[in-house]
Amino acid sequence: MKKIITAMMVLTLGISIGAPSVANAGKITATSYNLLKDEIVDQTEVKNSEDLANLIKTVGEHPEINYLTEDEQAKLREDIYSKVPKDVTKDYEEDMNQEFIEKSNEADLVMENGEQIQSDKFELSDGSDVSLVETDVEDTANVADDPFATDIIEVEPDDESSEVQKPLLKGSQGSAIYYGDTKKYGNRSWSSYITYKSWGVPIAKIVLSNHYTINNSGLTMRYTSKAGTWDSSSWKVVSAKTKTTDARAEKVGYDINGAGWYTIQTYGSKRYFELRSTIKLNTLDKKKKEARIGHSYKYYGE
Repeated sequence: MKKIITAMMVLTLGISIGAPSVANAGKITATSYNLLKDEIVDQTEVKNSEDLANLIKTVGEHPEINYLTEDEQAKLREDIYSKVPKDVTKDYEEDMNQEFIEKSNEADLVMENGEQIQSDKFELSDGSDVSLVETDVEDTANVADDPFATDIIEVEPDDESSEVQKPLLKGSQGSAIYYGDTKKYGNRSWSSYITYKSWGVPIAKIVLSNHYTINNSGLTMRYTSKAGTWDSSSWKVVSAKTKTTDARAEKVGYDINGAGWYTIQTYGSKRYFELRSTIKLNTLDKKKKEARIGHSYKYYGE
């Protein structure tokens, strides 16, 4: 009799373990992704660009965003854009692009390391963080090692001239132009790095590098490059190219120029960025083998 009772107990226990309870049937496990989607994304009405920017910022500021994997963040972005009309998404992308361009061109680049590194950062209205870094350093790179080098020019050796070219003056205002930094003769690399961060995670970097030479002939742009540019599924760089638009500055007051064009695919639409660089020869001292150089970048977008 005891054997029969024991067998019935084992059978009953096996059935209990193998079958889900009615109380737990269909229950969804509470995760950070589900919480953000159910309580914020699904509950927020988006009628215009400002609403969309605010929603993205609200999600990014929620502490649960830190627990999402990269795939979960990508899925949550898809959830957001799928509920928004296409015209609203287009307006949002244009607004963010315009805000980015305006703030980039207004950036106050602060010197961090002598005459080597300048940087600034700002936040967009959707909570995205943008970091701008510009560097001008001695260039020891070999152009043969850069697969993205464009418009390559080989620079000839210097002659023995010791002439000193004086700085030009602005004709209209009568005041001396900005001298810039004193640089020794040789190869240099001046680069602009734009790092885009959303929801606390870097999602893309855009780079325009200008590789130039200072010598008795003035300034020569040896080549430009996009090397260092990278992306993610949230911000896909579908196209990036650079070009030298003016390769030689043989007199004081002249400049050399480079440009970079970048197409970014986001979930909603495409963004277009353009960077233009100017490297100006302000003075040239052939005796001391040095020059004063002025640098500037201009940012464009649509």
